[in-house]
Amino acid sequence: MELEPIVVSRSSSAAGAGYSVSYGDSLYRAFDLPLESLKLFPIDTEERSLSGSSQTRFSLRGSTTRGVLMLLDGQRINDPQTEYYNSDIPFTKEDIKKIDILPSGASRTAGPDAIGGAISIALKKPEADERVLELGYGSHDAANVLLSFSEKMDNLATRFSLESHRDRGFSYDTDSKGFVISSVSFLEVPVGDINLSAGYQEKEYGAYDFYTPGKGNPSREWTRTYLLKSGADLKGDGFLIKPSLLWRRHYDKFMLDENAMGSNHHRSDVYTPALYLEKDTAALGTLGLNLEYGKERMNSSNLGKHDRNHKSLTLSDKFRLGKKISLDFSLRRDDFDGFGDMYYGSASAKVGVSEYGTLILGVSQDIRIPSFTELYYSDDYSVGDAGLAAEKSLSCEFGYDYSRPGAGGGIKIFHRDERDLIDWVKSQARWEAENIGVAKVVGTECYFKVRPAKTASFDFNYTYIDKQFKEQDYIFKYGPNYARHIFNGSFTLDMGRVSSMLWVSYKKKPLRDGWWLLGGYCDYRLNEKARFFFRVTNLLNVEYQQIEGIPQPGRYLEGGLRLEW
Repeated sequence: MELEPIVVSRSSSAAGAGYSVSYGDSLYRAFDLPLESLKLFPIDTEERSLSGSSQTRFSLRGSTTRGVLMLLDGQRINDPQTEYYNSDIPFTKEDIKKIDILPSGASRTAGPDAIGGAISIALKKPEADERVLELGYGSHDAANVLLSFSEKMDNLATRFSLESHRDRGFSYDTDSKGFVISSVSFLEVPVGDINLSAGYQEKEYGAYDFYTPGKGNPSREWTRTYLLKSGADLKGDGFLIKPSLLWRRHYDKFMLDENAMGSNHHRSDVYTPALYLEKDTAALGTLGLNLEYGKERMNSSNLGKHDRNHKSLTLSDKFRLGKKISLDFSLRRDDFDGFGDMYYGSASAKVGVSEYGTLILGVSQDIRIPSFTELYYSDDYSVGDAGLAAEKSLSCEFGYDYSRPGAGGGIKIFHRDERDLIDWVKSQARWEAENIGVAKVVGTECYFKVRPAKTASFDFNYTYIDKQFKEQDYIFKYGPNYARHIFNGSFTLDMGRVSSMLWVSYKKKPLRDGWWLLGGYCDYRLNEKARFFFRVTNLLNVEYQQIEGIPQPGRYLEGGLRLEW
């Protein structure tokens, strides 16, 4: 059985083109956890453990890590307590079909938080009877087990998956363990399909100085995440009807110092029913209407008890002018408790200028509502502010994409104005959450892909970002939390029984030295049902810190066996 190559390509979004990776079998060979694949993209990922098994945060186009919208099948799943839990997604790598990285403007119908852009995750529909068992063992006594069962019965398809992980950590108080159990079901009906997905995730990990860099606190954290999602895609006579309902619950227990008594307990709930309607018309193109209601609820020993509701309405239109020009518009209204009515949206255009070339222009306005932690948190080191205003941004971009068989490339120039930006800054004895005023971001992205032969491909991307604050005298808790330079390159070779990838990345944050990381994978297919694999991250054992004061893992090796039948 011949495996598909990793597919890294451009994808369309409201404000131009983004990056996407399709989850064929090959991506599972290259990375241990799904969100690790984002290392291939011009996005700043902050992983605090081996393979990102405890926490992963994201910054896109110079945004704070709170300014990235997280979507699951088009629905917003950002954690209302803090962005540290945005990567707590209770599905296994067998459940995920595709991840899209979308630039500013991706919140066209999905809500706030897309100051820098969005990460959009699509679940995979079971297509056939299949069994998967994957066993892996690596450095620092890391062990991974994955088991998945898929059944296809007439018009009903269901998959059940279980994934577990544990390691003893790469240094003091960095151990982690956890597991995920999930179910994804689709029922085909004459006019489309109905889906129901559910997942549960549990984690425990050492959190050495996660939230107090430089203080030397031996912290520990326990999290549990529940998610239930249902919806339908119903089509007929130019109409699309998509009702949906999402519930996400997140528990967190946190001990700032394991050697001292006392801990914080938090529980957040998010309820989001929505209805999307779409109609194809001859005169106005594809018209869309999205209606949504949301409730966010917090019950915390530190933050207290809080409820926050919102109602939203989104209008969108996509149409073409001739064969070479496509236009996309959207306008969204949100009414959040405590913040009143807010309007934002996007407009973009794509213009074909040659057989293989396309110009891209886009403008978008986005908002971000403060998290419950930013509003209400308080301890000896940090304090929130209940009077914070919502963040606002205005972004524009101009780009060119070139794509032909065997090769492709592109470049984008972008600019963003941010107002009422929120960050943790030093104020006397504690760090305080503040609206620090105005910031301006300018930058460029470029990428290049070539496939010199059917069995080989090269991929490169580079991003430069310059972010300037109007007020220059702030001391930030986590330092300037964006990467000024990001470079990624990879070479993939698929020779049938033997497949391999070699990747390299470079990252440099302002006022700090940059660092290079080298990694790769190789696998050998015994037959159609079995293969051995080997992965390595940070091959050169580079010492580096994503967040100043918090060391990152050194060289990590993993090998294992995957069975499919």
